[in-house]
Amino acid sequence: MEVDKAKVNRMINQFNIENVLCDDIVTNRSLNDKSIDITFVGLVFQYIAELDLALKNCHRILSDEGQLIFDVPNSMHYKNIWRYVIRRKSLLDTDCFNVVNFSIPIIYKILSRNKFKVKEVSFIKGLNDSIFTPKHMYEFIGIKATKIE
Repeated sequence: MEVDKAKVNRMINQFNIENVLCDDIVTNRSLNDKSIDITFVGLVFQYIAELDLALKNCHRILSDEGQLIFDVPNSMHYKNIWRYVIRRKSLLDTDCFNVVNFSIPIIYKILSRNKFKVKEVSFIKGLNDSIFTPKHMYEFIGIKATKIE
């Protein structure tokens, strides 16, 4: 689900993708229950104030074997750690852009309470990460999760 229609159209043309929905992940009601096999949410969850509602909607539309794939900023990235050191702001506090900052334990907790089970975790290098950046401190966290009933 993507709300930027121009971005969706570029992706469709560039990668020859079919069956793409451009809609609001929180309020979407245009999809039937259990009608989607894979939902990809790219760098969106950190901006959503009603994260539980968005995840419940993802759970609703995913088939029983469906997968939720998403990526989020890593609260353990060095930029966030420096924010803590300089400003004495908690690593898990929000900032002016992100509603939620994510760590692995927080991701597990949020997904669990919304009936998802983490199947795979990956750390994704950001543009500012170097060869010296420890993997667990890469800028982004990628998650593959499945439904639990």
